[in-house]
Amino acid sequence: MDSPGWLPLVSGGRVAVGGDKLRHWGISETWRIRWTGGSTTIVKRGAGAEALALDVYEQVLIPGRIAAPRLIAAHRGDGFVVLEFEDVGAQSLAQRPSTDGWLAAARLLARLRNEARGRMDAGSRFRFSTAELTDTWRRAATALAGVRPDLAGALDGCEPLLEPRPTPTTPPRRRRCRCAPVNASRRSNTRSRSPRRHRPAGSTSTAA
Repeated sequence: MDSPGWLPLVSGGRVAVGGDKLRHWGISETWRIRWTGGSTTIVKRGAGAEALALDVYEQVLIPGRIAAPRLIAAHRGDGFVVLEFEDVGAQSLAQRPSTDGWLAAARLLARLRNEARGRMDAGSRFRFSTAELTDTWRRAATALAGVRPDLAGALDGCEPLLEPRPTPTTPPRRRRCRCAPVNASRRSNTRSRSPRRHRPAGSTSTAA
């Protein structure tokens, strides 16, 4: 029977009757498992950056009620996680790309980023800059054009979704002067007056 050796970490005593390896990268491995009774689920083991998948579910997707395959079981190990999801079908966006599908994915990515901003702590590793998201979008657009040349340029509409929103700024408040206002004409008259001279007592004026 084909199944990964780490499956018992999330099987909960259930018996698997078969499995198909969907993908296997350096730090990630994904299987579709067939269980007794005919049901199927998706199991995934992730290490390194892929181990953040459990944090994403616990801190972003589940609290934010964002549509995603239901997380059935999870195991957190030393530097890795094993996850079990509901099986939502054999076809994926990568296998059957479409303009509407990629645009929906971009909107979901933007919503994920917005939710993560408010829910993940400032020191969390799950924070992607606008430059990183833009780079991912460009690479996805290039890959899509290679697989489906007729869809070249279909992702151009995603670019505005990745632009950072301008930060609202509050104009500085004007400080009010509490001093009494001075009449301009009175002030000018005061300055133009010459000081009065006081004559000594008993002095008389002489005429030339």
